[in-house]
Amino acid sequence: IMKTILRPDELLPANILLQTTYTITLVIGPALAGILIGTLGVGPAFVFDALTFFVSAGLVATLALPKLWRDDGQATKTLGFWSEFNDGLAFVQASRSIMGLLLVLTVISLATGAVNVLFVPFMMNVIHVGATELGLADSVQGLGMIAGGVLAAGVAARLRASHIMAGGLFLAGLAITAIGLAPSFPVVLALLLVVGVIVTPIEATIPAVMQKLVPLEKMGRVGGTMNTSQSVATLVSMGIGGIVADIVGPRTVFVAAGLIGVLAAMVALGAIRDEAPAPVAEVEGQAEISLAIKE
Repeated sequence: IMKTILRPDELLPANILLQTTYTITLVIGPALAGILIGTLGVGPAFVFDALTFFVSAGLVATLALPKLWRDDGQATKTLGFWSEFNDGLAFVQASRSIMGLLLVLTVISLATGAVNVLFVPFMMNVIHVGATELGLADSVQGLGMIAGGVLAAGVAARLRASHIMAGGLFLAGLAITAIGLAPSFPVVLALLLVVGVIVTPIEATIPAVMQKLVPLEKMGRVGGTMNTSQSVATLVSMGIGGIVADIVGPRTVFVAAGLIGVLAAMVALGAIRDEAPAPVAEVEGQAEISLAIKE
């Protein structure tokens, strides 16, 4: 949808806004749920939650989108899953930048899968904290993600999305490695704040890069290929991460995951090529021409 209704220079700012808004809902949602349950009860809280989906569906239904027709001669027949998947895979293999993005996402998933599944055991058994501290850690990272969205909005117009992604992955990798070596909870808390600030720009630039590089009619198939690769890598990482942690300890897994993140940054910097942001005057000129044509 975003690729359909936005200009290329608007994709990154729009994705940053979308990611920041999503993060804010993650921070506010649990608190709002607690208030609703405490004042109205569990049933009304679930009803309110269900109503928000109807509101969202209604807002989406109001969007006026052009109908997408395939230009590959396949408009009159429906392809099977494997045909769609192979078509997406073929497009990925034919593009160095998309192949680089797929490799980056796969490598990131190999790191984050293990970190996510080991985070609570690491905090409780290595850093020796309880549920209260875990909740505080989640809140601090959430606040960092909101701040990261504001920061990313400020630099989006001046930097390539791929450069923001590579820089973010490099810093995130260093931060995760430092968490694995952290001596105390306050140090972990400070590092989680840093990770939060970095995560939002990374998560916003990934779809922005794909939207810039992939034709509209290929988005679904390429996205499916990306998601499949990420899911498999995450499952492998979660399974292997637990086994390795039992042998060498969670700290070593965190350090290794951080170094994998640094590796992903190098891949992103070398393999992904997206367009440089246009000067402000040029972008404004394009907008004026576009409006003149519509009129």
